[in-house]
Amino acid sequence: MTVKPFTKPPTLYIVCDSSGSMSEDDKFMLTRGIVRAVEQYIRLGYGAAEVKLVRWDARTIIIDWNPDDEFPSALLKCQGMANQASLLDFIDSVSDDKILLLTDACWSKNDINAMRSLISKLPPDTIRIVKIGNDSALFWQDNEILTTDEFFLILDNWLPVANNDKNDNEEDE
Repeated sequence: MTVKPFTKPPTLYIVCDSSGSMSEDDKFMLTRGIVRAVEQYIRLGYGAAEVKLVRWDARTIIIDWNPDDEFPSALLKCQGMANQASLLDFIDSVSDDKILLLTDACWSKNDINAMRSLISKLPPDTIRIVKIGNDSALFWQDNEILTTDEFFLILDNWLPVANNDKNDNEEDE
């Protein structure tokens, strides 16, 4: 029997847009639900990652959070403007890991082009952007952002599998 060496799972940074526009139409509650679903997906062994929550508004900061705890109230307070430069600096600093960006994706064309430029310099499949809400996402191409309907497709085969029994079960097929 060959024993595989232990490899540390990637860090998954879940970046939550906490700008004022996320308070409209309860987008912050959908964000909360997705964060909890990602935590459960990992806890149940369908994926392996160390989860870190990130608040993105005027600044981009990691929130002190244990996935076993309730969703941080700091992320439920959406206000102000999102600082694109702060987000790009953060992504560039953690680009060896995985980044799940939850946003309403209402960005200017210049901000989208800056994100495209950064993504083109990152290792393939580093970042996935999920559009929260039904707001118009002008200037985005269909293959650049994903919808909440595609949530489990977003995670499938993106994170390493923690427990091979989860994906090798013939009853699931």
